[in-house]
Parts: sequence; structure tokens; C-alpha cells
Amino acid sequence: ADFSPKQIRPGHVVQFLDDYRDTPSMGNLLLSFLHGVFVQAVRWEIIPFDPSRDIKKFKTKGRDRLISDHEWKVIKANASPTLSCLMDMAYLTGQRISDVMEMKYSQISVMGIYVKQGKTDARQLILMTPELEAVIRETKMIHNSPKANTLFHKPNGSPLSYNTIYGHWRRACAGAGVEAVGKNGAHFHDIRANAATEADEAGIDSRALLGHTTESSHQRYLRSKKVNRAVPLPVRKG
Repeated sequence: ADFSPKQIRPGHVVQFLDDYRDTPSMGNLLLSFLHGVFVQAVRWEIIPFDPSRDIKKFKTKGRDRLISDHEWKVIKANASPTLSCLMDMAYLTGQRISDVMEMKYSQISVMGIYVKQGKTDARQLILMTPELEAVIRETKMIHNSPKANTLFHKPNGSPLSYNTIYGHWRRACAGAGVEAVGKNGAHFHDIRANAATEADEAGIDSRALLGHTTESSHQRYLRSKKVNRAVPLPVRKG
């Protein structure tokens, strides 16, 4: 439609978001984006008010998906060498895929990996272990462009794109027979939840590993694998 920003009303925003009721997280992301655009438009005096201001976000259920040991094994078996290393690095460090993909050589030392998270600016030092050292060594063997300053990179030295890795993940999951989309699908980001949950159950400070600044943020990643055990009643008589 041909219209001016001043013509947009809250009802138009609601109508737009109605198409995302089945994907509420995406709808909420778009609402946040719209809000940012409208706030800037108000500052520039393009519109008199933010039409998205009073629109409530969709209610979403917390994700409880964990990648099982079997799924991990078959996905890794079908993964490209780059994806395999990314999976190991994401699991061992508990970091977001963006922070792993953008990890620079300058962040790595004999002490460990210094991380400044892109989303929260949280700073942490992930101590070096034999397992982490082995993944770094394997990654360097695969990605060895002299022009690169990131651990993971293209043959010309430029950083990898998320779309490239997403394609790798989808193909590996397809080859493994594991669903990779939707609520019940295995997402790469679920590796971070696996790292948090398994670190917590092993007595490791999972919040420090993931770099969360608040407990509420951290709790969303803990997905206990413990199952309550109950003793059944005896056979009813009479």
C-alpha cells in the first residue's frame, strides 16, 4: 500500500503481527524492531507518536529442547569439518554461535580464551583444557588462511556468515535424520543449553561459563534431565 508513516495506527501494527501468531518469537522480534524504528521516527519528528508503544508481545513458552547423545553423534557424523569444530567449540565454551564464529586469534592464549560477548558485553576468561586445546588445533588445521584474524574463516580469510553455517547445520541434520526446524527441531543454539545443563549437573558454575549477568537469564538455559521417580501403589483389594 502507498501510505505515509503518519498514517500508521496501532491497529495496523496488530494486523501485521497477526500473521505471526504461530511463530510468536519471530512476531516479538519484529515488534521490537518496529518499536525501535518508530522511536527514532518520533525523534526525527516524522510521526507524532509510536503506534507500537502499547502493543503487547505474544506469550511464549520456554524452550526445553536438548540435543540427545545419539542426535549429537549422528549430526557430527554428517557434519562438515567446519561445523564439527564449531559444534565442539560451542559446547566446550558454552558461547553463542556468533561469539564462536567471530572468535579471533588474539583472544586465545595459553591461559585460555578471552571472550567479550557481543550480545551483553560480558567479559570472561574460559580456561584452557586439553579438550579445548585439541579443538583449537583441529580448527587451525582446517582454517589456515594467512589473511585471517578469526579462528573460523573462509578460504580468503574473511569471516564466515551465519547463513553459511545454518546451511551446514541443516544439511548435517538432514543427513542424520534429525528434524532441524520448528519447536521440536534441533537448533544449533540448543548446544548452549546442553552446555549449561550438563555443566550444572556436573557441579560446574554454568552461569559463569555462559557469561550470564542475571540468574533469570541463566535459568532459561537450564533444562534438567533428571526424572522424578515414584513408587506405585500396591494392588487394590476388595
